[in-house]
Amino acid sequence: MSLQRYFLQLSYQGTNYCGWQWQRNAPNSVQGSLQSALAQVLHQPVTVVGCGRTDAGVHASAYYAHFDLATPLPGRFRTILNHALPPDIAVQSVQPVSADLHARYSATQRTYRYYFHTHKQPIWHQTSTYLPFLEKPLDFEAMQAAATHLLHYDDFRAFCKVPDRHTHTRCTVVRAKLSHEEEPFVFEITADRFVRGMVRLIVAQLLEVGKGKITAIDFEQMLRTRQRPPHLVFAPPQGLYLTQVVYPTLSKLYGDSDKNPGPNFLR
Repeated sequence: MSLQRYFLQLSYQGTNYCGWQWQRNAPNSVQGSLQSALAQVLHQPVTVVGCGRTDAGVHASAYYAHFDLATPLPGRFRTILNHALPPDIAVQSVQPVSADLHARYSATQRTYRYYFHTHKQPIWHQTSTYLPFLEKPLDFEAMQAAATHLLHYDDFRAFCKVPDRHTHTRCTVVRAKLSHEEEPFVFEITADRFVRGMVRLIVAQLLEVGKGKITAIDFEQMLRTRQRPPHLVFAPPQGLYLTQVVYPTLSKLYGDSDKNPGPNFLR
């Protein structure tokens, strides 16, 4: 019997997970939990391929994965699957697709949002990064000026956790915008691809700009020279969300970041 490929759109709060990818020495992964639930519902082992890796503690409001199956899906499949999943993982939709559509390699664009706040708010404790003890308000104008430089460079070796493990560190960033009208503040970045640790490394340096520790010119110099910061600092994971993945052939079905917010609904 031929295999049918299915695309899943899911969301998860990553607080209790070692990240998306299953790891032998850290079994509590989103991928592992999803595969276990699928095996329970379908009565057979199922391998799920995700659209990319998210780190421990990172969330997703729009994540995509695929799996292949030789037998038809049971009735009320999504409802039953969600019942089998833990409360911090939810499948939003299931769609049969052609066998050549790949969750990772068919994606042409991804969007991340990073949420942070400066006034203590307990309900954002695990979904936004709290920045206490600031000596002065963040300079958002300088942060945006620095972020704009991201649009003019295509090699992000300076913001890659393990550059030597990548074939290359080139990415095309098409959006880098800071929203600071109200808390939680949001930094949104869209690119064709991201290298390991890229968003959290960028956010950490943008916050340094906002605090006046470095300038927007210093930030651009990292991009221009491809030299990483002297001390590699990552922004905390809890503020980061994968919010959009674009597949040209599925554009009408998936991937509207405005419909997949982070913690804004808590306002």
